[in-house]
Amino acid sequence: MEFKHRMLPSTVEPKWEWEYLANETYEGERCIVPLLRSIVRDSRLPNVFADDLNKQIEEEVEHVGYYNEVIGQTRLISSGYGSRLTAYVKRLPSNALKLFTLQGILEGIQLGTLEYRAEMIRRSPSDSVDKQVHKDELKHVSLSYRHFKELQNVEGVRELEEFKNVARSVNQIFLDALHSHMIAQLIRANHGVQVDPRSIESSLALAYFRKQSAHTIMRNRQEFLDAYFRAA
Repeated sequence: MEFKHRMLPSTVEPKWEWEYLANETYEGERCIVPLLRSIVRDSRLPNVFADDLNKQIEEEVEHVGYYNEVIGQTRLISSGYGSRLTAYVKRLPSNALKLFTLQGILEGIQLGTLEYRAEMIRRSPSDSVDKQVHKDELKHVSLSYRHFKELQNVEGVRELEEFKNVARSVNQIFLDALHSHMIAQLIRANHGVQVDPRSIESSLALAYFRKQSAHTIMRNRQEFLDAYFRAA
């Protein structure tokens, strides 16, 4: 396994850096499944829309299995953004806002993370899995577009400001999860090694990770909104 740039200092095992990144992806895959299932249970959704969401759920379940296998039996502590995101999504007042969070933002973050690993790490243990998951997630981000009119007929059209508020709240959840102090805390919790958060914060890798993720999130978020309001 070779890194183009390290997020963590050289005193930290390279494998631990990859494990941190893969485990955060695993966290996202695990939290999205029950949230999508709760949307599918809404009897107002047209059958064809529910069928498409069920296909995504099947693939997300496969992703959970992939990462469970590749990370191994050791249960690593994650940043916990999944539980915060789950609680937030459950409080949202419409399926449109929930899908915006899951498909427009969370999937964007997942894609950004996968693209970061592909750029920064050669021959990682998750290479083949990451490629398959990336291919699937590219489909998921636009899965709901053709159903937006049906969704609006069921629950009305949400205001743009509502989507902007959701984006701000969800972005804060992920900013907290990607804070250098959180990364250092997870390395200490999982491996008993102290890392100075300042060395993480100043790394080229973390700067690139944030830039890559922000670019992907903004692109997917805007494409979601464009499709949603075109259907109105």
